[in-house]
Amino acid sequence: NMGDCEDYGSGVLDTGDVHRLAVLDIRLLNADRHGSNILIARDEGSPASARPCGAKKKLVPIDHGFCLPCYTKLGGTSFAWSSWPQVREPLSAELSTFVEKGIDIAADVQLLRENGIDNEACLLSMRMSTHLLKVGVAAGLTLAQISQLLQREDPETGDTASSQSASAFEKLVSNAAAAAQCRNNKGCAARAHHCTFGSACTEPQRCG
Repeated sequence: NMGDCEDYGSGVLDTGDVHRLAVLDIRLLNADRHGSNILIARDEGSPASARPCGAKKKLVPIDHGFCLPCYTKLGGTSFAWSSWPQVREPLSAELSTFVEKGIDIAADVQLLRENGIDNEACLLSMRMSTHLLKVGVAAGLTLAQISQLLQREDPETGDTASSQSASAFEKLVSNAAAAAQCRNNKGCAARAHHCTFGSACTEPQRCG
C-alpha cells in the first residue's frame, strides 16, 4: 500500500469504493473505522506516466476487530467516512439493487454461524443494521443520512467521538427490546424472561 487516508485524504478515493465500504461498515456496525484503517492501494501495472491525471485510488479496509457489537452496546459505532462528500452522493443503480434485493440477511447470519460467529445478541445487531440499510436505501436516503442514524452526535458541537447522547438507532433498539420484554413477561411481570431475541432463547415459545 501507499499509506492510509490520514496521509492522502478522502478526495483521492473512488466514490463507488467509498460506497461499498460504507455498506460494509453499516452492516457490521464498525466501531473503529478511522482514517488509519483505510489503506490506499498501490497502483499496479501501468507506469505512472500512463495513468490519467487525477485518477482515483483504490482503498483497502483493514482491522475489523471492533465489529458486530451486542445489540445492547451500540454506542461505539463510528465511521470516518460519514462526513466525506462521496457518501452524500446517491448510490449507483447497481449498488442500490444489490442492497435492496441481493443481500440475504438470513443467509449471511447462517454463514457467520458456520464460521464461528454465533453470539445471537451480536447477530441480531447485524440483522437490524442491515434491515435499516435496506429500508434507508429503498427510501432514497444517502449513506451519509443512514450513518447519522447509527452514530452518536453531540447536539451542540456535532462531534460523534465523545457524545454521550444515544443515537437514533440505539433508541429504536432499546425501545423495541423493552417492548418485547414486557410482552414476553405479560405486562412486565416480576420474573424476568431475559430473552436474547434469537435461536439461543431458552423459552422460544414465549417469544412468539
